[in-house]
Amino acid sequence: MPRFIRQPRPKNDIKELIKPLGEKTWRGNIWQPIVMNVPKDGETPTPPVSPTPTPSNTPFPTPTPTPTPIPFDSDAAAYLSELETQGYTATTSERTYVDTFYKGLKSNNLYDRLISMYLHIGGSAATHAVDGITPGGSLDITFGGGVTYSLSGTTFDGINGYGDTNYTQTSLTDDNLSIGAFLSVATTSDSGAVMGARNNTVPTSATQIIPYQTFVGTTDDGFYQAQNAGANYVLVDRTADAEGTQLGFHQVSKTGTTQYASLRQITGTSSVSLTNIINNANIWIGGRDNSSGADSYTDSQQQFNYIGESFNIDEMMAFETLVYNLQDSLGRAPY
Repeated sequence: MPRFIRQPRPKNDIKELIKPLGEKTWRGNIWQPIVMNVPKDGETPTPPVSPTPTPSNTPFPTPTPTPTPIPFDSDAAAYLSELETQGYTATTSERTYVDTFYKGLKSNNLYDRLISMYLHIGGSAATHAVDGITPGGSLDITFGGGVTYSLSGTTFDGINGYGDTNYTQTSLTDDNLSIGAFLSVATTSDSGAVMGARNNTVPTSATQIIPYQTFVGTTDDGFYQAQNAGANYVLVDRTADAEGTQLGFHQVSKTGTTQYASLRQITGTSSVSLTNIINNANIWIGGRDNSSGADSYTDSQQQFNYIGESFNIDEMMAFETLVYNLQDSLGRAPY
């Protein structure tokens, strides 16, 4: 009878048996277990669950602060509104220039001391007449005689053209007054007043701007008075300016017994005795209202005028800068 001899097991069999399935080998191959969800009878297979993506944190942009608009000046708006009433709608640029001008007057402490002012915008008698302090009020200009109007300003013929501001100086004391006129075309009228009034009663007194005169100096001097007798005046030497012309902003002011005058940063002063207020003549532009009859007409073109309380030299210089910048912005600066 044959004998069966048990062959010994390979030494690695037990170790192989206890290995994890993923490490078991079969003839040199690694088992790769596949786990399947096998549904039971009557069950629907469950699809594999996809991982839920983690939402990314998208930072919100920091909002850019919106600048607060600077409000339009209410007095500038009132002036522009009156221009519309008189038939002229200012352009967007003109509105900006006028707004800037009014704000400059206020920031320099000038506006509240003005009685009336005239910007000569719009190109017609009705619009050039508008008072920029009280638009449509009693101090709107009344024009007469030979006067023409354009976007460049108001032009007087030097024969009988004038503009009556309807202002008599009775509301001010005789030591508190200023007037100004911006010229873009020089006058050839010897001793003619581009702006002023004269009281012929004794003692005589005058408030006037005479850019061209020969009777007390030379034609290179401007002659200025503010409620002063004939011997009390200020001369401003135009030859001190590089242009040597009449063009620009002429001003005269009286504070107490001191009289100031200026043209394009050239100034003059004089000490005067107080004289009577001019109470029987209105301040005109383009000529001079004389209590004995109108006179001293000038062939000038003007772009700005004002009547106000007194200003010192520094204030007059600030005023000149503002008026020149307005004319320059409007494209009608003469230099």
